[in-house]
Amino acid sequence: MINDDDDPVISEIPVYLSRDLEDKLFIFQYPALPITSPSSKLNVFKSQIKPENQEVILELGLDSKSHNYDRSHGEQIALNADKDKQATVKSFASKCMDHLRLESKKAEIDLESYAVGTMVHGSLILTPLKGAVSLVPSLSHFGSKTDESQAVVPEEEAKMVRVQFSKVETEKSKKARQQSYSYYCQKSAEEPWYHTEYHGPSSSLTQVERQRLAKALMEGRTPLSSVDYLDSIAKQDIALNNNVASGHLSLTQRVTELLTRVKGIKTSVAAEVIGVTEAEILPCLQTSGVLVQGVWVLRSDLRYVGAHHAVPQEMLIRARDYVLLQYFEGRAIERVKLGEIIRLPPEVILEIVSEVGKLNQHKAWIFCQPQDVRFMTRYPEIVEQQALLWEARANQVTEGLTGRRRRRDSGRKGRGNSLSEDDSDTTKRGRKKSECDIKPDIATLVGLKS
Repeated sequence: MINDDDDPVISEIPVYLSRDLEDKLFIFQYPALPITSPSSKLNVFKSQIKPENQEVILELGLDSKSHNYDRSHGEQIALNADKDKQATVKSFASKCMDHLRLESKKAEIDLESYAVGTMVHGSLILTPLKGAVSLVPSLSHFGSKTDESQAVVPEEEAKMVRVQFSKVETEKSKKARQQSYSYYCQKSAEEPWYHTEYHGPSSSLTQVERQRLAKALMEGRTPLSSVDYLDSIAKQDIALNNNVASGHLSLTQRVTELLTRVKGIKTSVAAEVIGVTEAEILPCLQTSGVLVQGVWVLRSDLRYVGAHHAVPQEMLIRARDYVLLQYFEGRAIERVKLGEIIRLPPEVILEIVSEVGKLNQHKAWIFCQPQDVRFMTRYPEIVEQQALLWEARANQVTEGLTGRRRRRDSGRKGRGNSLSEDDSDTTKRGRKKSECDIKPDIATLVGLKS
């Protein structure tokens, strides 16, 4: 087995999910401000928001007395902005540009990939977000428009209104209309601005709201172990993508579909996803998959059906079995050296090794999942059967790729290059039966042709 002792785990942090503030949290981005400028130093004296359309306006006070401030230029900007305006609607009452207006644009980020987190008593509390906005300076004071909150709307004269009945709108056209820019402008114009009070990160109200993030800790939830957490994610992800109707496919077909969609899967996880017991699913797993470090992987002859990359099917099957054999024996794979043995296009080799592998810290490919010790301890007969099948297949794969027969392990002396069911039965005599003693057809599992 590959041992990553040079990359030890130095700490484990429990992670909790709190949804108490998920409808109220926004990310504010300030692309025009330097990254060294902390948000605590923002002098926000006025703020407005449209929560439905996720629009924000912040007005920041500027230090017009700073030695870095160009006073004459600030006065000129104020004079140009407030020229021909009444005193009640002037943008800069101090006759100097003493504040800056920031208006938001919707940030193009995937909110499902972001969360707000805080550390509480050594635990990480995460909360989902409602939106993200990018705040950029507005130059509206250079135009002739007045402030929205102070503008006086003249009363319209009465006029005749002509009523028209529109055609029935289809669902497709309605969706397209709602995604248009004109529809967005219309919805934005209909929603009023809500004036808000800004509280900095050190205010007492902010501290109270931050404590609400720790509500998940107070609920007394028991955190999952790292292995159980990953297994639960795998179960949820597979279940969401499992569109196969159980009533139309046999159990073996459903297991084959499952193995096609995953890199590798534990017996316990597969049984829970399909909704059967381990004893019921094990024969199907042995028919459709092969065992690698206690984890089931789709058979190569089922993986490659038809032509792929203009490479003959038999060559792809042999190459993938060679890669799986390295993972089965716990070896790390260097793609450059692998190319000297397999002799396939580099992109094809990369697809094969990455399909059921992952890069370690040494830039070598190892098996994507940790060893399932529980399965290997509970079902030793199945593990031994799979080891015999791999030995038989290894001789064929190695001879097909290199032209030389594979050297047999000392523990396997006296065995032939292929196994029959009689040989398998002889090996099993005198051995204690496991909870599920199954005799699969070896030619079927290793993809041999009679």
